Amino acid sequence: MSMPVHSIHVRSASPLGDESISALLESSFGRTDAESRLARELAANHPAYDEELSLIAEVSDLSPTSRVEAELAGWALFLQRRVWLRGVEVALGASAPIAVSPLHQGRGVGQALLRAGHEALLVRGARGALALGDPQFFSRAGYRTAFDMHVVRTPVEYLPLEGDTSAWRALHGDDLERLCELHAASYATISGSERRDATALDWESLAQGSHTLVHDVGEGARAYVRFGTRNGPEILEAGVESPEGIEAVLCLLQRLGREHGVSVVQSHLAPTHPVGRALFHRGGMHEHCNFGGAAQMIVLDWQGLWEDLTPWWAPILRGTAARTLELGFDGHDLRLDAKSRKPRVTRPKGKGPAFVPPVGWGPGLVSGQRDGAEALLDPAVRASSRLDRDGRAAVTAIFRPTTAEWRYSPIYELAE
Repeated sequence: MSMPVHSIHVRSASPLGDESISALLESSFGRTDAESRLARELAANHPAYDEELSLIAEVSDLSPTSRVEAELAGWALFLQRRVWLRGVEVALGASAPIAVSPLHQGRGVGQALLRAGHEALLVRGARGALALGDPQFFSRAGYRTAFDMHVVRTPVEYLPLEGDTSAWRALHGDDLERLCELHAASYATISGSERRDATALDWESLAQGSHTLVHDVGEGARAYVRFGTRNGPEILEAGVESPEGIEAVLCLLQRLGREHGVSVVQSHLAPTHPVGRALFHRGGMHEHCNFGGAAQMIVLDWQGLWEDLTPWWAPILRGTAARTLELGFDGHDLRLDAKSRKPRVTRPKGKGPAFVPPVGWGPGLVSGQRDGAEALLDPAVRASSRLDRDGRAAVTAIFRPTTAEWRYSPIYELAE
């Protein structure tokens, strides 16, 4: 039996005061007051919210005998963010949440929402978008895995046995600007970290059992920690910029472990995070995985992205014998030129790109989750690339692996 012919219409609509959108979110995710509350909070209170990026999809049955009016079939929100990639700030969008009614799944509704959202993000100067979700769904729209999950497990006995933790207090509104500085000091070198805004939703989680504390010895915040307690103490984020701040966080971790009666404290801190490094040197066990491919990125403007990332690649390419490199990412060919006084990104001339990584590796190579040496071992890359010795050295130098982890705003913990 053939499926009825239908059309999908996408338009902007606010989730505030629209109970049909809340009902759609709850039926799509099978739970109440999680994604629906997230949508309302973002729309009402987040400065990056743009109603033109809050989209609904309506489905109309086009069969001659149909008398059914257009039905609400899906909703998606895209939030503009500034994200560090390889230490450089880039404009990207966060694609979340995205919901499709169970009655309309498998009919192209979700893909229509993504296409419309991507077009709107491009108009606003975004180079791509991030997503955390089902790789099978998002890969159809061009998303590819690009970020990992990092965890360090530290026995409480390895943490400072003594230390004054009385200077830790609750978060105040006056702390927000300072917390932005502490966050940048700790996360700017981790690809995928968002630059936070001085708004409460970027710092204080609304999820049950989540807390944000600030370390203040009378001169303003010198460290902060965000942690959850639903399954024992779990450090979700920390910001420091001095040895004193690191020591204060370690003492707090020891106190939390002791108060909750656990022998090991779990922290979501990457190896390059200053507190993560301190935990490693105290005997903490670092683990990481690719999140099952769930933390993904799509590049919508390859040329614009590489132009933005010039502070990353140009000094490295200048230091190689090649000094130019032609790249081919998923059908988008570019030429990086560090010979001239002002580095440029242009289109290749002649035979096409010299380095063609495996299909789908582009976002991971840009973020640092993947690396050039790994790509050069692929037989297909060897067959399709035109690299001499200097070119291979340039690829390896530019695409060195680095810490890649999407650290999104705590407001999204409502949907975890």
